[in-house]
Formats: sequence, structure tokens, C-alpha cells
Amino acid sequence: ALEMVGGAFAPFAYVRPAHSPDGRHVAYYSATHRPLGETRLERAAATFGQREGRPFLHVHGIWSEPDGERRGG
Repeated sequence: ALEMVGGAFAPFAYVRPAHSPDGRHVAYYSATHRPLGETRLERAAATFGQREGRPFLHVHGIWSEPDGERRGG
């Protein structure tokens, strides 16, 4: 696990919880969001591991997108 404080990402991509499109899943994810420009990280906690044999990062955090909107997930 890691804790991240501060910094910026460009590009930045994320998904958020969403309703299942087929009703077969209790939890599902939105389409990938990709804000244009630099996204500023406030704080995040991440778990690093592998998924299907590839590196995988699961993160929950708070950030500000280029439009100034503060978001989290």
C-alpha cells in the first residue's frame, strides 16, 4: 500500500462507481474519464498488486481537474 500527497498527473484517467449496464452486477464502473491537461493530486491511498498477470493499482483519492473542479473517488 502507498500514500500519495501532492503532485500532478498528465495524462490522468479514472473510473467511478456506476450502475451495472446489464443488471447482473452489484457494483460496476463508469466509462474511463480522461480530463485534458494537468490534474493536481491532493491526497490518495493506493494498493499495488497484480490483476490478470499485469501490474494493477487501486486508488482512492482527492484531486482537482484542470477545470478547477475538486473530485474524489
